[in-house]
Amino acid sequence: MVTSVDYPIHLGLAYLFLGGYVASRIFRALNLPGAVGIIVNGFIFSHFIQLDLLQGRDHLQSLAFFLVLLTAGFEISMDELRLVTFVFAIFPVTLEFLGIAAYAVNMLQYTVVEGLVLGITLCCLGDGLVIPKMVEFKECEDFKDLRLPRLVFNWAPLEASYILTLFGVIQGLAEPAEQETSSLSGLVVTNILRLVATVFFGRFLGYVAARVITKERDHWTLPRAKDVLAKVPLHGYLPMEPQETLLESGCSTYGLGDLGDSESDELLFVGREGRMGAVEAYLLILSVALLGFGLGASEGMTIVPMPFSSGSMFQPELLVIVIGACFAFFAEHFDEQVAEELLEEHLEELKMEQQKQLDDLTAEFEKKIREAASKQEFETCREEVRKLKEEMDYEQAEVKATSHNPATVEGVMAIVGGVWIFGQLVLFSMLGSKTDVTVFQQVFAVLPIMLVGQCCRLLGVLVATYSTINFRVCDDGGSKLDCKCKANNQQTWRSDALFCFLSTLPRATIQGALGPIPVRDRFFHSDQFRLERTQFIAAAARLYVVVMAVVGSILLDRYGVRALQSISSVVDSGGYFELETLAGDLGDWTKH
Repeated sequence: MVTSVDYPIHLGLAYLFLGGYVASRIFRALNLPGAVGIIVNGFIFSHFIQLDLLQGRDHLQSLAFFLVLLTAGFEISMDELRLVTFVFAIFPVTLEFLGIAAYAVNMLQYTVVEGLVLGITLCCLGDGLVIPKMVEFKECEDFKDLRLPRLVFNWAPLEASYILTLFGVIQGLAEPAEQETSSLSGLVVTNILRLVATVFFGRFLGYVAARVITKERDHWTLPRAKDVLAKVPLHGYLPMEPQETLLESGCSTYGLGDLGDSESDELLFVGREGRMGAVEAYLLILSVALLGFGLGASEGMTIVPMPFSSGSMFQPELLVIVIGACFAFFAEHFDEQVAEELLEEHLEELKMEQQKQLDDLTAEFEKKIREAASKQEFETCREEVRKLKEEMDYEQAEVKATSHNPATVEGVMAIVGGVWIFGQLVLFSMLGSKTDVTVFQQVFAVLPIMLVGQCCRLLGVLVATYSTINFRVCDDGGSKLDCKCKANNQQTWRSDALFCFLSTLPRATIQGALGPIPVRDRFFHSDQFRLERTQFIAAAARLYVVVMAVVGSILLDRYGVRALQSISSVVDSGGYFELETLAGDLGDWTKH
């Protein structure tokens, strides 16, 4: 039972951040996931939550989840989105989804559509919990050479986007009270159009953001205020002559002296250089991603509606991921171009300086030779010129060897790490504050659904892992697998499957988002048992959040590490070639 108290919001935020951080450290000291500690802290907070935070917690959770999606987009490499990633992102969750739906139809006497709604609500992994954990595994020294955490990291947001797209199709079949019933073909076409529009628009925004941030922002200038105010037409409206500002006069107030030179104070943006450049880059891409998230949001007014159906043109979660991934991809490409341009500029400036130095030295030597014309003096001058040219060549080689890459994505990711500390405190605390122990009254009705769903998920993961053994590439650059490589992959496929399965156990984000929709939109309008069905779906989703968020995180933290250690021991022995990609095209698939 949530209890709100109308005390100052500052105290609530203080408890949210400090209490959540301390709780995470305590749980880590007890060898438990820090996220669970923050969730427990949020549950305690729900008994005296500040009124404004209670009213805005859905928005806070949504914004924190937005940070998860954007970070995932930054981390996703386009080169790693191969067929194997989509196999893991689609097949196991589809099997779990259909298994839960079949159980609901045959054992609970649900209709097919009601069973599909129940299955789609409960089947998806909690990407808000799983993605941060995979980041931890990737950064761990013992597992930095393993690509399995990266595989899960890449497939988690794809699975969430796939389920959200399917939910959009099924939602139209569920007879919402205030929505016209659509045909299945119309719903499929609508969601395919939404998916295509989301990908292309996200790619466009990511490209534009990358180009502006990496190449254009150093060249955008504005006229100085002093120059604008000095225009003749404005003189009649000014009480006094325009004066130089502190920045224009070069004053180093509050550490801004580096912005006060004659060139910097005309720039619209800070530019690439320094930490402020990375902060500015993160601010710009964050704003672009928020723009995309807002254009696809379902709350409030629809900004870009579908042309022949209800709802937004874009799927917001997928749009944020695509923006982040495309920004990272294009930013790295543009950084390489900028590095070449900077190298050419630096070399050109160096050559001009060297040529001037050489001309001055030559003129000096010519004067000496004219004053004391001798062969010895001439040879001495020639030797000094030769040494100077060698020094110049060495300087040019040093410039070429020095990296001029602005490393925009690396700078942005450094800022993301600090921002995400606050993001996870907000996300997990809000999840904890929504925990309702009364849902345990439904535990015996939901437990069989959990067992059926997890059995189907385990079967799907086993099939996906084993079926891709022959299509993984070795560490030697992508050659076909020989018998030894195949045998080594077969040696660890059970540990691979165990880790992948454990990574799907934490549930929270999607269940928390989809669970209330059937009640809110009054699904199954023509069914006399609609109220019972929708309330059970909402209760099952809340129970999944309570149980799977905590138990799943603990199991992943404890036994997932053991699975990775088992795989790592084979890696250290030199006999393991990891899950990476399928063959480059379908022709390689058919040759085996």
